[in-house]
Amino acid sequence: MLDKAKQLGRPSVIRFANFKRHTDLTAEEVQAARDYIKSYWHNLERYNPKDQGSLIGLPNPYLVPSYAEGHEFDYNEMYYWDSYFMVQGLFDAEHKKLIMGILENMVVLFKRFHIVPNGSQLYYVSRTQPPFMTTLIFDIYNAYNPGEKWLKEMINVAKEEYETVWMGTAKPNARKVYEGLSRYYDFNYLHDLTEAESGWDYTPRFNRKALNYLPVDLNALLYKYEKDFALAARIFKDDKDAAAWEKAAEHRQKTMNDLMWDEGRGLYYAYNYVKERRGTISSLASYFPLWAGMVDDKRAKALVKSLKRFEQKGGL
Repeated sequence: MLDKAKQLGRPSVIRFANFKRHTDLTAEEVQAARDYIKSYWHNLERYNPKDQGSLIGLPNPYLVPSYAEGHEFDYNEMYYWDSYFMVQGLFDAEHKKLIMGILENMVVLFKRFHIVPNGSQLYYVSRTQPPFMTTLIFDIYNAYNPGEKWLKEMINVAKEEYETVWMGTAKPNARKVYEGLSRYYDFNYLHDLTEAESGWDYTPRFNRKALNYLPVDLNALLYKYEKDFALAARIFKDDKDAAAWEKAAEHRQKTMNDLMWDEGRGLYYAYNYVKERRGTISSLASYFPLWAGMVDDKRAKALVKSLKRFEQKGGL
């Protein structure tokens, strides 16, 4: 199948180079790729219900980032934000059990370790990864309609993660450090391990001093948590709780705009709270606030205009 896909893929590279901009691929043109993915997908599935050495047991099957047959290195653990992105193309009836099981695995990890570790290995419990739990919860809620009781249970876990991990002020979760905003962290208190929690290991935007920076992406994700908590409260008909979460989101939005937004460059920048000044590295982290829905029309237009800084042959 792989050889067939490669053979079919060679002439398509030439055709793709001649496509006009905005031309859509047809289902027939991508069928070979889809067939290959479907035949390969089972290689990424793992099921380890019991602890094995440092590998943490989980109750449901999950996905790993990659697989290479016969390679000395092999993924066996489930990752936090990797899992969120891997399931985005699987929201159908066939994969319902897998997707809901992955979220349940995250909940099990949190209840056991009071953090969703970077990955389901014991050596990863000193840090987590960028938080996408509330977004995954609502993706599942909207796709499969598991009910308000399920939603409340999941949102309560996410609230505990938000308060304990991301709004913690002391070790092992000293993340909220300046003007109500949070940083990435690792309880070994090492910059490089902290940077690994960001998932961008390694990036010049923290100047190898990740503990000193308030990241744009992280705080946009926490804004999204606050808005999602408000949305859940509206569903539960708790207007008082919804208003409190909306107020928290508004505070984060204003603080981020004050500290991180560069009007001249039309981008957000990580903020060095130790030196009390913005960083200077332009990055695609600037677009997390746009995704999170916290950007007004003026800033949105500036961000779209600034996108050309990152456009290169082959993508961003």
